[in-house]
Amino acid sequence: MCHVHKRLKTSAMEPVRVALYGMGRMGSIHARNIIANKDLHLLYIVELDVQLAESFLSAQHASHVQVVSLNQAEDRVLGDPRLEAIIVASPTGTHYGIIQAALSRGIHVLCEKPISQDIEGVEACYKLSQKNNARLLCAFNRRFDPSLRALKKELPSVGRLHRIKTVNRDSPFPPLQFLRQSGGMFHDCAIHCIDVCCWLLGDAPRSVYAVASCHDDRIAEMGDVDTIAITMQFGDAPKGGVITSTDLSRHSSYGYDQRVEVFGVDGMVTMENQQAVSTRCYASNGSQAPRHLHSFNERYKAAYAEELSHLARVVRGLEQVEVRASDTLRATYLAALCERSYREGRPLSVDAGRLAGWAYLDADGDTADSQSTSSSDNKSTTSEEEVVSSCEDNCVVPMVPTSPVPEPLTIVG
Repeated sequence: MCHVHKRLKTSAMEPVRVALYGMGRMGSIHARNIIANKDLHLLYIVELDVQLAESFLSAQHASHVQVVSLNQAEDRVLGDPRLEAIIVASPTGTHYGIIQAALSRGIHVLCEKPISQDIEGVEACYKLSQKNNARLLCAFNRRFDPSLRALKKELPSVGRLHRIKTVNRDSPFPPLQFLRQSGGMFHDCAIHCIDVCCWLLGDAPRSVYAVASCHDDRIAEMGDVDTIAITMQFGDAPKGGVITSTDLSRHSSYGYDQRVEVFGVDGMVTMENQQAVSTRCYASNGSQAPRHLHSFNERYKAAYAEELSHLARVVRGLEQVEVRASDTLRATYLAALCERSYREGRPLSVDAGRLAGWAYLDADGDTADSQSTSSSDNKSTTSEEEVVSSCEDNCVVPMVPTSPVPEPLTIVG
């Protein structure tokens, strides 16, 4: 049983003192952004590969940061009264245990998705967050992208909405090691577009329908897919509800393809692909433009940085968490429902009652400085040997390798 520790009092002007769990693909991005952020002060990196972390810190001239081995992390990191928040970018199977340990001590958490490998675990973490007045933020980074935020602000100008289209095509082709442990394309990739559609509309769909296929034998052997199309119906579609379409691929040869189109009765607003430079050459044989940005870390560089700044403002009590508990639970639920729709080859209705049942977890507690005594015995934690690895953050929710022929698209009411 672990009681909430007294954290040191700090002023709103001081940097938030944080620790980073994991130095894999996402962890290395967060580490650079934390060090560069004047509102954050990195105290610790918890990493299985100590040499990797130390080499990174040396290159960043960040000698003040301590690298902590696994057997010391519990006492030295979470037991440090200076620590205010942690950023979790370790392998998926470790997320739940790390989050529970931090929240039990009143430490705020920013965690890469998923928070847990099952929806019950996600709900348990948010319950503990609310009970101990320690904020929990799931890293749906696209909500912090300047272009997407600008698009959202323009929605009133296009009048009553009819359609939303999103395109998400990966570049470069993801490493096979990552794909084997990613949990499948629905949970790793499609969940972002699902969340964006719900966020733009401020609502959940009434029904979903998904089809998928696989063009790469290596991915097919994993029981996964590399191409997905998802249709979601919001509101009362026959009487004017919004229909969304999502186009996903694991491989785009021409660069990282990220587009959004919102069509309404009075016009259309779009988010186009971005290039490193905006020059375009026109000649007698046609025109030539630069390639799109190559990968996610380039395209969403600003979003990752702003996400951490948001965490700092939340901890200081200057903002409320933008990605609420019900948002995270909704996206998790809908991704699983879309995967099920693909497996069963039919559209599926959304359980609106279940989604509404998570709203109570959105209530904010007292100020960030107030603490209460509590404990959590909801679920066993991951062993220390499994806690942190330089492996990329990924999801291990199993995919079913069947690929049924879908029925015609008819919406289940």
